Amino acid sequence: MHVLLPSLLACPRCKAELLIREPHCLCKKCEISYTIEHGIPLLSDSAINRDKRLAVEEHAQNQARHMYIDANSIVNKREEYLYQDLMNGLSELSGPVADIGCGVGRLGHVLNKTRRGNIDLIGMDLTTSLLSHAGEGYASLVEGDIHRLPFKSNVFSAVILHNILHHAVDPQKAFQESVRVLKPGGIVQMYDPRYFSFIENIKRILPRDQSAFAPTHTAFSLKQYRTLLHDPSIRLETLTIKAIDPIGPVVSTLLDLAHTGALGIADSIGWLLNKIDRTIDFLDPTHTLGLMVLARARKLP
Repeated sequence: MHVLLPSLLACPRCKAELLIREPHCLCKKCEISYTIEHGIPLLSDSAINRDKRLAVEEHAQNQARHMYIDANSIVNKREEYLYQDLMNGLSELSGPVADIGCGVGRLGHVLNKTRRGNIDLIGMDLTTSLLSHAGEGYASLVEGDIHRLPFKSNVFSAVILHNILHHAVDPQKAFQESVRVLKPGGIVQMYDPRYFSFIENIKRILPRDQSAFAPTHTAFSLKQYRTLLHDPSIRLETLTIKAIDPIGPVVSTLLDLAHTGALGIADSIGWLLNKIDRTIDFLDPTHTLGLMVLARARKLP
């Protein structure tokens, strides 16, 4: 466990400080004991037993694991190049960064690959089977529930929510929790699928492993995303929301269905699709053409 982690952790129930005595964490207030396994604090507090929707979501994530770790997936390669671009906007920040819903650790892999190991990246996910593939590029990993983050308030310089809010059973609560753990002046960055009726119809007929998609999975219209993030209970200094990536998400998915990446060209195609999308985004001043929603909010200092 990284030396920084104990100063960040809090009881997911009462948010009090945790006393770390491996292989356990003990809440100093409510005296609940949590287990630490292989250096990973298990702080979801039996979330899948409390909420059946979370149990269904975790099952879906376990079923999708083979897709997340597929080295020949063009979807995965495109997102790795996208993450490099998205993280450039956070280079001015100092302090720990939380990758909430880190999954198999793709963001940590990207940071390590691009030699940006100066960031103290803390990865958290509800699904421990996904965390077993993470580690590279992360200072520490934590099992936890985005609706009850096991972190103290005001401790992270940035919170990354890449492709996670559409998995949350309560996106509003997930966003509120993400802002809570931000330091004043900190940034939360979100990236999720945008809702288009024709795309949702295509998803229903495409051949895919349906067990890897929970009923709670959703996509957001720009209006829905604005409503979600304009929460009167949260004090934000700035908030920007735009649509990006008009080509890559669909083309990479179709190419994966055709197993194109098995030809050994997944990385090259992923790079090319990301470059095409970045160029179109640059030429689209309205930022309304994209298939994905990108939002950045800065917490009031």
